[in-house]
Amino acid sequence: MIKDVLADQLYNSVFSVKAMYNDLMVAEYVHVVSPIWKLKVPLKIKVFLWYPKRGIILTKDNLLKRNWKGDGCCCFCSSAETIQHLFFDCHVAKSVWYALFFTFGIQPPVNFAHLLGSWLAGFTPNLRKPMLVRGVACCWAIWLTRNDAVFSKTLPNLYLQVLFRRRSRLDFGRCYLKRKRKIV
Repeated sequence: MIKDVLADQLYNSVFSVKAMYNDLMVAEYVHVVSPIWKLKVPLKIKVFLWYPKRGIILTKDNLLKRNWKGDGCCCFCSSAETIQHLFFDCHVAKSVWYALFFTFGIQPPVNFAHLLGSWLAGFTPNLRKPMLVRGVACCWAIWLTRNDAVFSKTLPNLYLQVLFRRRSRLDFGRCYLKRKRKIV
């Protein structure tokens, strides 16, 4: 919590003890342990999920803010590529989330705050982590498919390819955990 407040003030180049005290007293800085860090997935996926939650993942709109000279359109459609669009509003993302909906009969999340907040809270405590892992796998698969489209110029032929990528990443996570347990 203090690190987030301090990081925000340092990022904005406006640090003072008084400002930090005031920020700590504001209700929006209530310390809630993010469920991301407790997941049994590789660290790189936890860090990846933390970026869009903070709004700093390098989607094209964020790259344009940094004076990137490129096209700001989504590689799957002609809309502007934002975090919200890429992971929840694009037709590729919607197909991935609706596959989750049809498989498990649950409504898809509408944004990252919803994914990590009330969407997750809608499950019983013993289902929260497995459902969050599924949600994280969907986001990871969308991100990897987007990166393939941007950097390798390969678009998925079918939406199922994105889902199969999600499945293979879950299997990777299981293998990673089994290996880690054997070492310890």
